[in-house]
Amino acid sequence: VEGDEKTLGVDRFREIIEKQGYSSFVGGARIYLITDADRMTLSAANSVLKLLEEPPEGWVFLLTVSDPTLLPSTVVSRCQMLRLKPLDESVIEALLKREDLPSDRIATVTKIAEGSLTRARELAGDEAWAARGNILQFIGKPATAYHPLIDYAAADPARFRLLLDQFELLLADLIRSAHMPGTP
Repeated sequence: VEGDEKTLGVDRFREIIEKQGYSSFVGGARIYLITDADRMTLSAANSVLKLLEEPPEGWVFLLTVSDPTLLPSTVVSRCQMLRLKPLDESVIEALLKREDLPSDRIATVTKIAEGSLTRARELAGDEAWAARGNILQFIGKPATAYHPLIDYAAADPARFRLLLDQFELLLADLIRSAHMPGTP
């Protein structure tokens, strides 16, 4: 189940529920990947809960989340949690080099992505890169970049989250630099 919506509603899962009587074409397992399950509405989570409680034979559900605490505890209790290791910076860098991105941008986002290819791609996007420039400008001269940052963050909750993440990363760098002089 994929899409660009900010939340995943119950309509997205009706199709899955309607297919309950069907088996896979080749007799193997039927696998459903629900990405960003932490964006599900409560009614969508309840629909998925019914499937997780009594899944049809041979069905497997994979839910991805960035923060499992955003899922209802009833859903989490019916799942097997698998935490994935962060990717090495060299892997992220190699994967980003396949995309049409400037090399200086790749080097920067690889270091601040904290092992997440998704985060690296998000940070490497033109909008996020421009916002990062505004943050750096804001740190140097707050009055010149205040309004562009507010406008950027107010346009979308995902942008606000990304902006806070970038502030957090920059502040961590500043603190590290203050405690360990010579740190890049």
